[in-house]
This record gives sequence, C-alpha cells and structure tokens, in this order.
Amino acid sequence: MRKVKNIVIVTVAILCVLAIVIGIILSKNWTIRFHSELNRFFGEGNWECIDQETKESMIYDDYIIVHSNPAMSGDVPGKFQNWYIQFKNRNGEDEIWHITNHTLKINHDEYGIFSPKRYSQKQAFVLELMDISFSLAGDEIWKEFIQSLLSEQAADCFEVAVSYTGGNPEPEFYDDLWEQPWFTANTVTAGDYLSCDLHDFYLEIRAHDYRLEKLTEEEYQQTVEALPDIEADLLEEFGYSASFTIYFDGELWAEYVDGVKQ
Repeated sequence: MRKVKNIVIVTVAILCVLAIVIGIILSKNWTIRFHSELNRFFGEGNWECIDQETKESMIYDDYIIVHSNPAMSGDVPGKFQNWYIQFKNRNGEDEIWHITNHTLKINHDEYGIFSPKRYSQKQAFVLELMDISFSLAGDEIWKEFIQSLLSEQAADCFEVAVSYTGGNPEPEFYDDLWEQPWFTANTVTAGDYLSCDLHDFYLEIRAHDYRLEKLTEEEYQQTVEALPDIEADLLEEFGYSASFTIYFDGELWAEYVDGVKQ
C-alpha cells in the first residue's frame, strides 16, 4: 500500500512539474496565451499565425552566468519573438501583420518590477494591436481622402497613420483601450481615435519625397492643387475632432488640433 501511495505522490509531483513547465512555455507564445483576445481583435476564425521567429535585439542585452566557466559570463544580445498573423480585412482581402514581445522585453530591461512604467504582458500585447489598428485606420483615410482625389501615382506618394502626442501613454492606458468596443481590426476608424479622450491622437499624412520625385511636373502640380481639398474634406468629416498634420515635399504643409489651424 505504501509503495502504491509513493507512486501516486511521485506521479502527481511529476504531473505538477510538467503542468508548470508547459504553462511557462505556452505563456511565452502570445498567439496561444492571448488566443481569445486575438479572436476578438481579428475575428474568430478570421486569423491564423502563419510563422514565428526568434531574433536578437540590438537595443538591450541579457546577462548570462556560466557557472562552469565564470570567465565566459557576460552580456549577450537579448532575444525576442515575432509572430506573423494573416487575416482578412473588412474588404475581404488577406493581410499579414506581425506582433512582437520586443517592446515588452525592452520595457522590462529599462524598468524594474515595481516601476509604474513597467508593462504587463497584456498591456504590451495591446500596444502591438494598437500599432496595427493605427495603420488600418490610416489606410481607410488614405482610400477616402487621398486616393479619391489624386491619380494613382500621386496617391501612392502618401502614407497615412494614426499617431499621438504628449509622449508614450501610461501602461494603464492600454487597459482602457482594450475596453473600447470599437477596438477591433475590422471596425476601428480614425474617427474613433480622434474623438476618444483616452489620449491625444492625430492623423499624420506624409508624402514621401523619393516618391514625389518620380511624378511628372503635371502630376506634381495636380497634387499641390489637391492639398487644400484634402484639408477641407478632413475638416468637414471630423469637425471639432479634426487633428491632423500634412507633410508635403519635406515641409509641414498644414497642422490642425481639434479643428483649429496651428
């Protein structure tokens, strides 16, 4: 009887250790740890992880200790993971984006465990989704206000994304952002960010100089003439929430904050 009891105890202990080890391994894979959150953001059944990779960081180091040969102890490049996710956007087109724990690793390297600026894994994960949503919302603006007014060649000179002022948000901001019902890949709009009071957001519209240089003189002049219309359309669309910058030909062409020209 005692032998059986000992076997049961050992088996339970082994299973507990295995469960802990498996839990640690799974917690490091964000597509598993945050599976339900990814379902909410991209849509259940609307996404899949198609690849992942481990890379070395050029920003932070890890210190390793080699007990058998202390002289070999020292700093080595820190490692982080990228996960590549494919999903269908609101137009039914396949897109591939990636999320990474690199920002989390950098943050934890910079701030101690009791620092109010230290991210939780969930907060760093939401930050990654926010960056994706910035580009998705910006792409909708590009289609509606840039592509509709310019030739294909001229429109391709511009890039639009949501950004923010006032420095990086506090970690708790990402908890609040996650609670917003509009914060999903296929419903988020630039207007959601511009009208919310979680942080100071604005649209950054930028024409890349190296692309402008490829336009003909006629295309360039047509683009210049269209800029006031783009500005007016954005003001009409967003009203008092209209905060945006337009950079053209290496200069700040227009800047608005809450519908007021700066």
